[in-house]
Amino acid sequence: MDSAAKKFARVLVIDDDPVLRTLVEQYFIQRGGSEVLHAADGLEALEHLTQQGPAIDLIISDLNMPKLDGVELMTRLKDVGFAGPIIIISGTYDVVITMATELASLKNLNVAGTICKPFSADKLDEIIGEM
Repeated sequence: MDSAAKKFARVLVIDDDPVLRTLVEQYFIQRGGSEVLHAADGLEALEHLTQQGPAIDLIISDLNMPKLDGVELMTRLKDVGFAGPIIIISGTYDVVITMATELASLKNLNVAGTICKPFSADKLDEIIGEM
């Protein structure tokens, strides 16, 4: 299946909801077979990034998670060498999403787009198509 999603060989999905992680994984598998790694929180994500390094092509992250949330994770992404695009997917308030996007920009991170929960494959198609 030809898709813009094919350009991401390795995707890291960070969310404490296993259903959402599975939905996003299926999205990428159906559109080109990307390898999708999972993390339930920011600490687990940092472990993946430390092990995988620049091999991660795209991060899709929630903001509200236990242990280490998505906002704190963004303050640490450069420290582990991540320079790829980030898509924020969250059910939190718009103002929090906006502030997280601005923080990422201040850290020279590339937020490619945001998705308000519930997950929308059409919205993810739109963001990825613009990348």
